[in-house]
Amino acid sequence: MGTEGGYADTEWGQVHYRRSGGAGPWIGLFHESPLSSRVFEDVLPPLGRHARGAGGRPGLPVRLRAPGDFAAALLDFVRKAAVR
Repeated sequence: MGTEGGYADTEWGQVHYRRSGGAGPWIGLFHESPLSSRVFEDVLPPLGRHARGAGGRPGLPVRLRAPGDFAAALLDFVRKAAVR
């Protein structure tokens, strides 16, 4: 089982992610900056055998308006990526 890439349109802009698996609990993996979701290429396929995994992170230039906006951006991404 491999990974597939996609984009989630969020209030803060478009977020690229990679995912694997089609059933089971949803598990979100968020990479640190300045890396990309490519860091999850090796872990997503085994994870996908037991769960639905997605790796990504709103990056710059995310249009943040206040200090708490990054948490809101992550939550928006999770909602959009988890339902795909």
